[in-house]
Order: sequence, then structure tokens, then C-alpha cells
Amino acid sequence: MQRFIIYFLILFAVGSTLINLLPDALLAKFNVALAWICVEFIQLFDTVVLNDNAIIATYPVNTFSLQVVNGCNALGFSWLLSAAILAFPAKWHYKLIAVLAGFAAVQLLNIIRLVSLFYIGQWFPTYFDLVHENFWPLLFSADVVLLFFAWLWYVNKREPLVTHAI
Repeated sequence: MQRFIIYFLILFAVGSTLINLLPDALLAKFNVALAWICVEFIQLFDTVVLNDNAIIATYPVNTFSLQVVNGCNALGFSWLLSAAILAFPAKWHYKLIAVLAGFAAVQLLNIIRLVSLFYIGQWFPTYFDLVHENFWPLLFSADVVLLFFAWLWYVNKREPLVTHAI
């Protein structure tokens, strides 16, 4: 357990530092792509929305807009989950699959978050800050923990970590 905690803290610190050192142009492209996916999803139900350089806005009358910036792209939560998975003693193929699937799951939840925040900002603007700053970070934290424990359960079913002597 101590080894896991030490490895996790080291991996999380190094990865978080590397995320902060990523070029702004690369992060901006990721944010634009994330906003584009959100707009494509929103347009399935609501055609009066557009994406302008990582800004999701209503069109033609801009009643509300939402900008995807660093910190809103869930890369920190994706890395938190990845660091926990990589620090845990398991076979590398389980870790690789879990890191990729975990990244996808966290980003899917982030798309749902951004879409919900877009509509909350339009329909219930007085609740926007509460949901953005309190509800969603709490939900993301719980999501990362649940995904990690689900992965632990899966790995333990494949290769039990503890053998019981009779």
C-alpha cells in the first residue's frame, strides 16, 4: 500500500507538471476539438448553436456562450485516474487498456458536463456558478474514484491479488 501511494504521488506530480508544460497551441487545439464535439452533439437537438474557437454560443442571437479553456478540458481528472492505474501493481496490458478507456470515459463525462453547463447557462443562469464550481467537480471526483475501483474489481477478477491459504 505504501508503494502504491508513493508511486501515485510521484506519477501525479510529474504528470500534472507535464500537463502544465504542454504548449498552449496544443491545448487550444484540444479545447477547440472538445467544443466542436459538444456543438455537434447539441446540434442533434438544437440547431441554433455554433463553435467559434472553443466558444460554444447560441446563434444568431448570442444569449449565452461557454468557452472551453484549460482546466475545463478534464485533463487533470484524466491524469488523476491514469496515475492511480499506473501506480497500482498489475499487468501492463490491463493498465494500458484502463488508461485509454478511463481517458475516454472521463472525456465523455466532460462532454456531458459542458453540454449541461451550456443549457444551464441559458435556462438557469443563477445556478450556473453553483453547478460549475461545486456539483461537477464533486461528480468528477466521484467518477474517478468509481472508475478506479471498477478497474480494481475487474483486474482482481482476472488475477486475484490475494490468495487464500486453506
